[in-house]
Amino acid sequence: MDKLYKKCLLKRETVGKAYVYKPVGAKASYTAGLMRETPAGGGNQAATLVHFLERLTPEEAAALGCALEVFPSRTRRS
Repeated sequence: MDKLYKKCLLKRETVGKAYVYKPVGAKASYTAGLMRETPAGGGNQAATLVHFLERLTPEEAAALGCALEVFPSRTRRS
C-alpha cells in the first residue's frame, strides 16, 4: 500500500497508530488516464488508434459509440 501511496494512487490518513488508505480517483478515471497515455507513446497516433479499434469486441465498439454520442461534438472533427 505504501508503494501505491508513493505513486499518488492512494491517499492515507493516520488513525491511531495505523494508516487508513483510500483511492485517489475512481477506477474508470485511472483507466482513462492509461488509455490516454498509450496512443501518445506509440509514435504514430493514428496507426495506434486504428490497431486499437481493430481489436474491439462488438460490446466495446457499442460502448465507444455511446461514449462518443455523449462527448461534446465541438472537440471532434466532422
